[in-house]
Order: sequence, then structure tokens, then C-alpha cells
Amino acid sequence: MKLRDELEPKIEIAENLFSKIMELISLYDDAYDNSNKEKMQSAIDEMNQLTNKSIVISDLFEYWEGESLEELAFKISLPDPIKVDHISREELLELIRRVQSFEDEGVSDKLMELDVPLSSVLSYSYYIPLLERNFSYSEISGLFDRQFINGEYIEYSTEEIADIILSHKAIQL
Repeated sequence: MKLRDELEPKIEIAENLFSKIMELISLYDDAYDNSNKEKMQSAIDEMNQLTNKSIVISDLFEYWEGESLEELAFKISLPDPIKVDHISREELLELIRRVQSFEDEGVSDKLMELDVPLSSVLSYSYYIPLLERNFSYSEISGLFDRQFINGEYIEYSTEEIADIILSHKAIQL
């Protein structure tokens, strides 16, 4: 299902920024290896300017222990999801399906050539944050994990996750 433009990840923007962000991360790595805090901060400042994000040193610190340079560059290059006025049940079901399916929809051949789990990056760096920004249910990411219920592990279906998210009422303070 095609989503409204404001719900779709901005893959083209990420593709356009990707090479430059990889270059800046490499510059940051070199500056880090040489204990050059000024150059480290300069690389971060340029990334922030290009992406309109608030990247800090801790976001880059020893990233290679958990992800590749390409994966980190794609995450940084991908614009953050926005808050929208309303997400229909059908749109919610599609967003949940995309998280559960691990399909690389809408990703160009250029990015597909990388050794990066793009569907996973999109799920956890775009789709889940989009849901968390637009629905009041806390810990939406936990709904995609196995749940220990009545002595056994289960995985919620797409419909069950949607029902849980939609039935949640925020506490009014």
C-alpha cells in the first residue's frame, strides 16, 4: 500500500546525503583517532547542518561495535519522521506490516548494493519513531518483540498491534 507522502520515509533525501555523511563520519573517525576534538566537532556540526538533526559525540562513539559505517550514514541521512494530523487504521496497519515484513520497499538500487539491513534501519529509525510520535502508546517498539503471556511466548499479529495502539488512551494531567 502506498502511504501519504508525509508518512513515507524520505529515501531520496537520504540517498542524496548518504555519500557526504559517510565522508563526514570518516573525517570524524580520523579526528577521533588523532584526538582532534575541534575536527570531531566540525564534522558533527556539518552533519547537523546537512540533516537538521542534533547529533552529538555519543551518537558516533564507537558505533562500529554495533553497526557499519554505511548503516550509521543511512540512519543519519534519513530525515526524522514528522507528527501528522491523523493516521487512519489502514495506514497504521501498513506501517506495522512494513516493520514486521523486513522488505526494502522504496529503496533504490544504489542503496540496495550496500551491505546494510535497510529494512531494519527503516523499521527502527523511521517507522517505529513515526508511530511513537503520532500515537500515545508508550514503548511501541516493544509490541514487535515476543511477548511472554500465560507461560508461552507469542508474537502479536499486525491487527493485534494496531488494536493495542488504537485502544490506548493517554492519561490527561
